Amino acid sequence: MEDLILKAKELFDKKEYESAKDIFLKENKLYEAGLCFLLCNDIKNARACWKKDKENVFASSWGLNVLDYIQRKVKRLPSFLQIRAFYELYINLLIENNLIEYAQNLINVYYELTKSNPETLKFVARVLNAKGYDDLSLEFIKRIKDFGYIDPEAFFISAEINYEREKYSDSLDDLKRILDFLPGYYPAVTLKQKILDFYR
Repeated sequence: MEDLILKAKELFDKKEYESAKDIFLKENKLYEAGLCFLLCNDIKNARACWKKDKENVFASSWGLNVLDYIQRKVKRLPSFLQIRAFYELYINLLIENNLIEYAQNLINVYYELTKSNPETLKFVARVLNAKGYDDLSLEFIKRIKDFGYIDPEAFFISAEINYEREKYSDSLDDLKRILDFLPGYYPAVTLKQKILDFYR
């Protein structure tokens, strides 16, 4: 059994979701099978798996929410921990598998999800930045700033993007906001020093 599950995970990592799904179903790993169905653009069978799953309810209940969100329905809010564990991961997987409309719809429920977890905006900004959508990432970081709270990691993403674009003054502004709030935040201290060394 362990060897089969390991094989299925290897197939999943290679994006061979159909083959991985068959093994997960055989081994009664319904959460994993449901995720494979979703990435194969089969919402009906993803929903069927996640509704039946009694072993991994935390993940499968998140999956059921995602199926609603990608169909532009918000019926239930996930927990703080579900958003932290899965939101960024799912956006990433949907983008990687060219399910762009699903990814957009999942991103578009960010406002509702901030009611459960205010870090939701940062998760969107971080995955968009990682996927090379820097302008969109900066838009979400601006929304964080508009909310009026300091998220050092989100502001650091903005500082890095501005640094890469040689907008050093904007980068230093972001770094100042971080360091005023959290003076020992090592990535910000390091980037600030790099910019100042460049100016000298």
